[in-house]
Amino acid sequence: MRRLMTVLAVLALCITPALAKKKKKRNKGDQAEQSQTANPDVHSSWIGTLQHFKPGTSANDLTNAYLLANLTELAYGDTDGTLRQWASAMGCSDTHIERKKGKAMILCGRDDVVIATVQGSGSNTRDLERACNADYRNKTLGGRVHEGGFNLSKELRGALESFLAKHPNKPVFLAGHSMGGLAALYMGAHMQRHLRRSPKAVFTFAVPRIGNREFRGNLDFAHYHYANHGDPVPLMYPDKFPPHNELQYFDKGGNLQRDEKPGKSAFNWVKEFGGAVDAVLKKGKTAHSMFVYVKNLRRNLSSAERDKLPEPKDF
Repeated sequence: MRRLMTVLAVLALCITPALAKKKKKRNKGDQAEQSQTANPDVHSSWIGTLQHFKPGTSANDLTNAYLLANLTELAYGDTDGTLRQWASAMGCSDTHIERKKGKAMILCGRDDVVIATVQGSGSNTRDLERACNADYRNKTLGGRVHEGGFNLSKELRGALESFLAKHPNKPVFLAGHSMGGLAALYMGAHMQRHLRRSPKAVFTFAVPRIGNREFRGNLDFAHYHYANHGDPVPLMYPDKFPPHNELQYFDKGGNLQRDEKPGKSAFNWVKEFGGAVDAVLKKGKTAHSMFVYVKNLRRNLSSAERDKLPEPKDF
């Protein structure tokens, strides 16, 4: 039964993005050419929003989580030009867009912080292959990790290292969605072990289980993982890896229940997979969608935080 649920979760990972709102078809040629495409103007409410980011804290601050989630949603934008325009308007003084194997990473440099966010899984064959590869023993990260996520992190981390060299001695925050969340976390582990520069914190959304206890025990930085009700992906590979230590779990109403344990009370296979099926049948955005995570985060901000932070943008 556990293996059957794993298979169903993998299938859900691959079909939910396809059932979400259709995005413009990406050019399969040179992604650099896309940066020349005209982009919609940035809504004025988003200009300068990163002034509210708090680089001095490694805590699970909801303002930081909301801003990182929006930059992660931005990584799904159609063109490099769109990504640069919005990131610059939000307050990134130095921006680099890296695309590898159909995944975008936004690198944002400010006077007081470096931020990297990574696009997540789609519905193509390569994404399915990455989702299924969970048996890789990666000694360079000090434990057993998800092979697909690790391979994506290897493809992206060279650009991250080059960007960090331009911004020494600044706190670093990483974030990502689904497979991109795994890549962000593994890049953080790589920074810790090989660059001697651990990230301040890593925020992940809708990621499969990250690795074994050995890997998790070697991490020396804060990691906050958010999971939506109805999203089966955070429970993938129940027979391979232990559950996340703590979850920041959004219940059916989108209310944040901190520190839930997977497989117990509020978060279990039957309810979560049933919620995913229900979301598919209702059409529209599913619980695995990054935009749904962004909306749920905004719902849980204080009234003062909502007043100073703009409504999310669906890319």
